[in-house]
Amino acid sequence: MKRIFLIAISILVLGGLAFALPAKQGTQLTWTSPTTNNDGTPITNLAGYKVYWKSASSGSYADMQSKDVGNVTTVTIQSVTGSATIPYYFVVTAYNTSGSESGFSNEVRNNVPLAPAAAGSLTIN
Repeated sequence: MKRIFLIAISILVLGGLAFALPAKQGTQLTWTSPTTNNDGTPITNLAGYKVYWKSASSGSYADMQSKDVGNVTTVTIQSVTGSATIPYYFVVTAYNTSGSESGFSNEVRNNVPLAPAAAGSLTIN
């Protein structure tokens, strides 16, 4: 599990960010919802999550694409299908009812395997 900071609020635990291999419909991400603040008290003001992604291992997520996914812990990013040559990198943040956003979760990469070649015929002379 990775600790992240809710700006001026608390430290939350948001771990287990994972992805399912993308299909033509997009890339599915799943993560574990934090349950306690850094002082051990229950989280009562968690409002939702934002997913950030980019297609390069360098660069800031702040300048990349993002999506507010609301208060769910599994989401499919429809516009991101990836390819064998262009992996995508993802992080998730949590935000509270005041709109304060946490730091980034651990980063995951969806390195998409090459699809098998279509079946065909082979002629040998």
